[in-house]
Amino acid sequence: MGNNVLIIAEQRDGVLKKVAFEMLGAGAKLAAALGSSVEAALLGADLGDGPNTLAQYGASKVYLADDPALATYSSEGYTNTLAVLVGRVEPAVILVGATAMGRDLAPRLAARLGVGLA
Repeated sequence: MGNNVLIIAEQRDGVLKKVAFEMLGAGAKLAAALGSSVEAALLGADLGDGPNTLAQYGASKVYLADDPALATYSSEGYTNTLAVLVGRVEPAVILVGATAMGRDLAPRLAARLGVGLA
């Protein structure tokens, strides 16, 4: 397992939501305490400059899943995609915003990964 912090950056219609930047800020503080870095996962379609914006706001890496099948949030699609990503990058911590999407996604992802949720 790595020691980086992974944030799930929310977007709608290719535009990053405010919570993505809030997660980057919280993730950066946690990463500093762990002596690691903050990374971001961005899922959707036609994401434009989202990855560059996340990097400008502090993400050391941005993992991008740009696919028409992910254009609209779906529990199954996002959970499957993120489970594969997490298996590859093995972050120490995953931060998900307390939004409607986050409250749906976080417990599903935690169950899929067999990890705790706080």
